[in-house]
Amino acid sequence: MAGTDDDFKLIFQDIDKKKLGFITIKELLLTLKNYGYKCFGSSVYMRSFKCKIVLNAALSKDCFERSGLPDDKKLDMQAYLDFMAKGPPVVHKIAMMRRVFNKLDSDRDGVLTKNELREASSVMGGKLSAGEIDKLMLLMDKNENNVVEIEEFISAFFEYDILKREAES
Repeated sequence: MAGTDDDFKLIFQDIDKKKLGFITIKELLLTLKNYGYKCFGSSVYMRSFKCKIVLNAALSKDCFERSGLPDDKKLDMQAYLDFMAKGPPVVHKIAMMRRVFNKLDSDRDGVLTKNELREASSVMGGKLSAGEIDKLMLLMDKNENNVVEIEEFISAFFEYDILKREAES
């Protein structure tokens, strides 16, 4: 789920459990957090040499205020889709990466360990060797605390995208 209309429709349906055909902004903000969105202004810091940038990766309350929608406004599917489409693609990509991270974080402690990475590779059918897991940790664990934090995880994927684009050009 990286930000297509079909993805957004699934989120809307999750919020609109009673099938009323509309949701409130308050309901939307509460649910988006479960889908990996930071809804009240958060930043993801890219700390590596390749990514010395700060991404404001949030669908903030300001976004709703700028759209002219009051907090108690009810959104039908189309108004909701129009709003979500206004979000920069990077916001949706980061939300998707947060969801992946949270699925991999089996003990819900907010970090990925070597064991969790090993379990994830096994579930995905790739079963990485101990040496490959060590290399993966070395690449992602920028602060060298022997775990991968969510910011490091997201940063690693942005670095990979940058390196991939550089190699293709």
